[in-house]
Amino acid sequence: MAGVLLRLLSYFAASLVFKILSSLGVGIFSMYFLNEIMTSLSNSMRDALTGLAPSVISILGLFGFDKYISIVFGAFTTVMYLKSMRLLVTRQI
Repeated sequence: MAGVLLRLLSYFAASLVFKILSSLGVGIFSMYFLNEIMTSLSNSMRDALTGLAPSVISILGLFGFDKYISIVFGAFTTVMYLKSMRLLVTRQI
């Protein structure tokens, strides 16, 4: 009985350790690529906004456009990270 219990526990522990390590690895790589995508998107938006007139940029600042963009980028990054983690954690091995 102890042998069966030990085998069962070792199977679950190995499976859990593998899932944790692999999800961390996928999470790190996905965050690296998401960071690259977000940086390039942010740079292109900054380049597009520098061509606007100063009065338009002031009005966008009054409306909180910078906070809006920050919230949208943060939400996008969070959703993509959680989806990449869920994809590997729920995958059957």
